[in-house]
Amino acid sequence: KIASARGVTAPAVVEVAEKAEADKAEAAAQVEAVGDTDFIRVSEEHEQFHTEQRYAEIIEGIGKALGLPLVDGMYDLRGAARDAPGRKIEKTMQRTDDRGKKKTVTISITKDGIFKIVDPEIVEGHAGRKRLAVYAKDDASAEHELAELNGWIKFAVAVGGGRVTREQILNREVNLSLFLREYMNADVGQYIKVKLMELQLHRDGLKAELAQAQKDKNEARVERLKEALQKQDLEIADAKSNIGLAALTQEFLIFKGSMEMLPDFIIKSTGGEQPTVSSILAGKGLRNRAGGYKLNMTRPLMSLCDALIENPGELSNEEI
Repeated sequence: KIASARGVTAPAVVEVAEKAEADKAEAAAQVEAVGDTDFIRVSEEHEQFHTEQRYAEIIEGIGKALGLPLVDGMYDLRGAARDAPGRKIEKTMQRTDDRGKKKTVTISITKDGIFKIVDPEIVEGHAGRKRLAVYAKDDASAEHELAELNGWIKFAVAVGGGRVTREQILNREVNLSLFLREYMNADVGQYIKVKLMELQLHRDGLKAELAQAQKDKNEARVERLKEALQKQDLEIADAKSNIGLAALTQEFLIFKGSMEMLPDFIIKSTGGEQPTVSSILAGKGLRNRAGGYKLNMTRPLMSLCDALIENPGELSNEEI
């Protein structure tokens, strides 16, 4: 992973040739778990996140407390909220903690049809793009997740080229999660757009959370969020830099290449020296191990990424 490029020496180039088998095995595991149109961080890692945050356990507790019946093995919290239009469903329940404190849990549906659960037991907020559901520990966190989810809806409509409308997403005629996944997997440029949008929407979420924290007069949280916003601005700037764009391109190519022909992926110049941007563009440094040249553009692109990481000032963002 590429960290901040500000005043720091670029990290060592990823030696993909040496890591080829490991990358291949990891990619195969991801495909087995989620299918070949999925991308990194949508399979085991995502499921692990859900497990650690105990969403299923929390939802089960809410469903039981509200006395809801099981429908196909799940508590229909969305249906319960829909049965009470114009008001929030609130239920105070006893939670087991070290103080035995009663905590209020709120489930509701926003005017846009986004399902929202606010429960103090939720440690880390989450915006579910598959079910259009927001999980949060308090109102400020909920505002953060709602801002992110609404941002993804707006993004999908913008890049959908008329094929996707906001209404279709909100009515769940279009699966937002699947749409974004297929979009980012199709093309390196689209992948980069999604990754940069992810950073921007997290910033939007922080701003929304900050606004709510200011309303709540939570000064300590306000200060933490202001600091988080400053850090996020730096992260966005780094991602948009030459070194950041090269790293994102490399991340995409490693995954795609590992699905196809990664074993001799990295191609060094004769003598094993790291090629420069100029040498790559001049067609040098692209020899494979057999001594011949390959026309597959994945290889020169990968070498170009390596060169950019080593020499980030050689090309402007526009030239990239």
